[in-house]
Amino acid sequence: MVNDSSIELYDYLYKLFYNVVSKNVYCMDVPQELTDSDVQDGFLVVHVGSINDRSEFARETYGMVRCYVEAYVPPISRGRLNINKFDAFERGINGVIKNAAKQTDGIYGVQEEGVLSSGVMDADYQNNAFHVFFKSFLVSIDVPTETPVHFGDLFIGMGGDTLTSREDIENLDNVQYFDKQSPVGEYEVEISSTSYLWICTTGVAHNVTSSGFEVPMMNPIRIDDMLCYRSVNSIIQGTMNFTII
Repeated sequence: MVNDSSIELYDYLYKLFYNVVSKNVYCMDVPQELTDSDVQDGFLVVHVGSINDRSEFARETYGMVRCYVEAYVPPISRGRLNINKFDAFERGINGVIKNAAKQTDGIYGVQEEGVLSSGVMDADYQNNAFHVFFKSFLVSIDVPTETPVHFGDLFIGMGGDTLTSREDIENLDNVQYFDKQSPVGEYEVEISSTSYLWICTTGVAHNVTSSGFEVPMMNPIRIDDMLCYRSVNSIIQGTMNFTII
């Protein structure tokens, strides 16, 4: 089940439109009392529909919700439609949704829909008439519910005869990174020029072999929380397949 707050979602929608389309933005319903600016300049109301929970895994929740934004446009003389203001609201709303759909980071994501769900109608609030239209769009909710587990660090790469810092480790030639508790496994490394094989791990590498032969390694040095093993001999250019035991 999506364990996200509808209030947080309303806050997200409010911030999308506030001061971009209008300074008068309300959540859920038309306010009981309208301000002079509401009456003269118009206002927006955002609604959140039902959440469609599409979660599949315990570590992550994912859902879709249909959202609505209503624009209340004050008429001009004799109750006629204010075409310019109506057009400004419509273009502004569509622009906000288009821009939000381009954003790919964060919990919420907007999916733009090409058809404007609009219906021009009259509404009367506190003896003030408005022309009203609405736009619907989809918002996805992607909520990680657990912090990803970090098992350990393993760096494999080629370099010179000494390393002194984590930065040196991360800048090894053709360096590879693995999130592993134990370095045991089979690996391949590209050697662009004659250099030493380095294995830096938060675990322990007991032995290294290649093609069934032992690869002699120096006693490890400690850098931060890692033990760094270096091959005794430099290795010529090519591709090396090896196994850490």
